[in-house]
Amino acid sequence: MRLHTSMLLLVVALLAGCATAMPASLQASGLVADRLQMDTRPRVVDGNPLPLRFVRHDFAVHVYDTLAFYVEYNGDGFFASNYRNTRSPSYADSIPRERWPTAGYSSVANWPGPVKLRWTSLDGVEHTAEIDFPRIFADGLTLHAVPDNELPAGMYRQGISTDPEIHLEVDNRTVRVYQRARMSTRTEQVPGNRYTRNRSDLFLVAEYQY
Repeated sequence: MRLHTSMLLLVVALLAGCATAMPASLQASGLVADRLQMDTRPRVVDGNPLPLRFVRHDFAVHVYDTLAFYVEYNGDGFFASNYRNTRSPSYADSIPRERWPTAGYSSVANWPGPVKLRWTSLDGVEHTAEIDFPRIFADGLTLHAVPDNELPAGMYRQGISTDPEIHLEVDNRTVRVYQRARMSTRTEQVPGNRYTRNRSDLFLVAEYQY
C-alpha cells in the first residue's frame, strides 16, 4: 500500500512539473462589444460606414515573471527572444500598459493562425498554449472610444480602420490579449495642440489563467 501511494505521488509530481492545465477564459470574446457598450448596429455617419472593422493588424508581445519564454506567430519565432532562457522582469518594474510602445510587427493580414506559446512560470511549471486570434476577433471589430460624431467626416469611407495593434501579454500564469487602435478625431484631445486630433485606447479582449 505504501509503495502504491509513493508511486501515485510521484506521477502527480511529474505531471505537475511538465504539464499545464487547460486555460479558463475570463473574458468571452463574443461579449467584448457588449462589455464595452459599443454600438454594433450597421449605420453610416458623415460618410463613415460603422461599426469600423479591420483587415490587417500590428502585433507585439510583453513578457513578465517567466523563467523561460518562446512565442511563434505567422511563422516567426523571434519575439521577446531575449527572455528565451532567462527570467523576465515583473510588470511592476516595467513600462505600464498605457505607455506600451507601438507594436513593431506590422501589417499582418487577418489571420495567419493562432499564436503558439511555450513558457515557464515562476513556480517552474512549463506551459504550452495556442491563442486563437481568429476566434477571439471573429467579428473583426475595431475597438475604440471615439463617438460617431467625433470621427472626421469621410475619414473611413470603406468602413475599415487603420491597422489596430494586438498586444499579447504573458505574466507568470496569466495570458492577456489587448487591442489598441489609433483613431482620428475632429477635436484636439489636448486643447491648443493641433497634433492631438487622435486617441489610442487600450482594451482588454481576453484573459486566460494557467
